[in-house]
Amino acid sequence: MTIDDIKTYLRVDHDDDDNLINQLEKTADAYLASAVTDYSSHYENDENFKASADMAKLAIIAELYENRNEAKQDDYSFTIRSMITQLQYWE
Repeated sequence: MTIDDIKTYLRVDHDDDDNLINQLEKTADAYLASAVTDYSSHYENDENFKASADMAKLAIIAELYENRNEAKQDDYSFTIRSMITQLQYWE
């Protein structure tokens, strides 16, 4: 996934937030890697898993990007939690 893919998903057409977006991608990837057993193995070897994980990653990045000025965020949205749960039970 490239920064241009992420910016398209976020509907960002400027370069001002590129550093932030790159950091959010790393954060989302680390979150998924710690939440999902064998994340790296599935991601590298299963195209369907990779597609689902990339969509979850985009959703996490979008939520973090859009709510970056919030004082406190208790948890990810139901949709993101559901996507992560599906990845956790991937076979």
